[in-house]
Amino acid sequence: MDATVRALMALARAKAAKQPDRDDDALVALLTAWFASQPAIAATALPDDLVAALVARGFTQRAAIEAGELGSDPTMAGRSRYGAPAVKPNMTTQRRVATEEPELRARYVVAAAERLTDADDYDVALAREKTYRDQHVAAGRNRRKAARELDRVAATSKTGWLVWRCGDHPEPECKALNNRIFTVDNPPGIPGAMHPNCKCWSEPYGGFVPV
Repeated sequence: MDATVRALMALARAKAAKQPDRDDDALVALLTAWFASQPAIAATALPDDLVAALVARGFTQRAAIEAGELGSDPTMAGRSRYGAPAVKPNMTTQRRVATEEPELRARYVVAAAERLTDADDYDVALAREKTYRDQHVAAGRNRRKAARELDRVAATSKTGWLVWRCGDHPEPECKALNNRIFTVDNPPGIPGAMHPNCKCWSEPYGGFVPV
């Protein structure tokens, strides 16, 4: 395990000791560092120290272990052999999405551990959790697909600006973005990935460009 992961483990343990009821942010940071790291690429479960951190938060050991296994499978896309990409200026939307995936995976593990710990019927909850995990994975694939399309459209824009378009009967969060202009390096979201059935898309914008 690399130095960054070990350092975040120490930080998380320190925060948990001082604020035992408010350590979810520390747990998420700790898990994010793990999922972004090179050792996590081939891992099928969480390291013992991470399981212990989840148990210290109040989750049962079984829930911590099985939430970690669910969160580790399948492995995330968009990573090199060294782990998840780091945030850099002027990166593509697709690469930016890849930098966000470790945190999304981390937040899922914490939520799954909590649901499993609180379950009245553990086996039923575990089966349901596998469905939730599959939905998260499908949403991640859709985000990457939508990100690739956004990058493709941006490359065709002569002005560097894009316009958000909605399909029929958009959800309120999408409707609020309809006809909004934006640049690919500062989008209000990813058209086509705002929610599971999002039908939004983007087009090159050729009108008046704001200063």
